[in-house]
Amino acid sequence: MRIIVHAGRAHADDFLAACVCQYKTGAPVLRTDSTLEMLESPDCWVLDQGEEWDPELHNFDHHHLEQEICSLTMVLDYFYGDGYRTHVPGLRFIEIHDSYGSKRAAEFAGVTQESLEVTKSPIHSAMLDAFSRIEGLVDGYMADAMLAIGREVCDRIDKSQRLLDAIDEGYSIMEPSGIMVLDVTRCRPPKGHSHDALPTKTWCKIKGLNPLVILTKDLRKDGSFRMVSINRDSIRFLPNHISSFTHASGFLTSFDNYDDYAEILSAHTKRG
Repeated sequence: MRIIVHAGRAHADDFLAACVCQYKTGAPVLRTDSTLEMLESPDCWVLDQGEEWDPELHNFDHHHLEQEICSLTMVLDYFYGDGYRTHVPGLRFIEIHDSYGSKRAAEFAGVTQESLEVTKSPIHSAMLDAFSRIEGLVDGYMADAMLAIGREVCDRIDKSQRLLDAIDEGYSIMEPSGIMVLDVTRCRPPKGHSHDALPTKTWCKIKGLNPLVILTKDLRKDGSFRMVSINRDSIRFLPNHISSFTHASGFLTSFDNYDDYAEILSAHTKRG
């Protein structure tokens, strides 16, 4: 088995696609032009060249297509389906940037093109430059780095999905005093993660829900809880005798007794 990616100038999508394939398959990466024989063999993972998109034959090129997709997201779709685009938006950003350029990518990220330029990392440029100079077999330090990067991309997707699943399995929606609350206190994050890691905003976006408040555990003190306002223009918490702490801006309040959340919401909030 081999992973075939085009020689010459590399971009983030073909480089990361090769990283993921290397991590998932353990096969070596070669930077060379593809042949018809390679395209017809499922033992060759042909990336970003060949004008073929055939997952069964492991051909992942997008240049002949008009749709918004790139070699990286083709490969990720093959392994994970397309759900990761919502809960790991950084990977979708790469797809948009490769398909439509920096203007559309900046719009997706909610920043200006000038701001996007500021975020460019020398690590990104150095890795792509070094990868571009390789002809034939990719080995040594670059192969080791690509394996680590492929693992990071896949772990990020897996971790995000496990955290979303944890919310699915333990959440509840309540509406005390007409205020929609997402309660994740009974969710059980996967091993190695705390309640703070639960991606509640992403989960709400996926589910089409718009709670005003998140109720979760307060990790600063065992057995305590906290509520966080999603939008301080809609609701702010006020200092009160029940809460052990309320942030001066009103976005957060902490308390020791779970059942006190209802009274805090009814008597100690300011609504916009």
